[in-house]
Amino acid sequence: MLTLGIDTSTMTATVGLSDGQKEIVSYEITEGVFNSEELTDMIDDMFSHVKYTIEDVELFAVGVGPGSFTGTRIAVTIARTFAQILNKPVIGVSSLRAMSMIDSKEDVLVLVDAKRNRAYYGLYSKNGEEVIIEDDIKNIDEILGSIKKTFKVTGTGTRVFEEKLNEDDILTRNIRGVNIAKLGEMLYLERGADNLEEVLPNYLAVSQAEAQFNERNGN
Repeated sequence: MLTLGIDTSTMTATVGLSDGQKEIVSYEITEGVFNSEELTDMIDDMFSHVKYTIEDVELFAVGVGPGSFTGTRIAVTIARTFAQILNKPVIGVSSLRAMSMIDSKEDVLVLVDAKRNRAYYGLYSKNGEEVIIEDDIKNIDEILGSIKKTFKVTGTGTRVFEEKLNEDDILTRNIRGVNIAKLGEMLYLERGADNLEEVLPNYLAVSQAEAQFNERNGN
């Protein structure tokens, strides 16, 4: 099943294609994208280098975070728009789980900075196939203190919390669009597509702007 994966939940914007869990292409821009037009241009550029077109896509998979509030909305909007226009199925997947899709014999903890010494996190095994701890947000010290077994660590949060981590346990790797696609196809075969209206960003916390507003207003 030709699947297009899209993710803008971190500062790395990424798109990728897979077919039957086989990687076709993965395209990353580390400085991210800032609007839907830039992401659409990125997708167009990727398709200009492969034998497929957007009309050939059989499933749209999108990373729904948790992560950047504004960034995640961009990818979700584009995926829903393409799915609706082309009348194709769409599925939302955990961006953290896609980041865990690394060949590791140990469990993989994914960390993404959530500000104020907190992290979005999840714990996975078997190259992301098994979820041990569902996506959540907690204080970084609480996260690290609650996991008793050995694990490797990846995600953009490894740079922020580097001093709290064992250097030998860090697996530095950006999120890849092809892993969003692979995860989307795997989950689609398990449970089917999502309803278009239900594909929404996974906001585990209020945005920084909302937090500052609430603090000013005593909420």
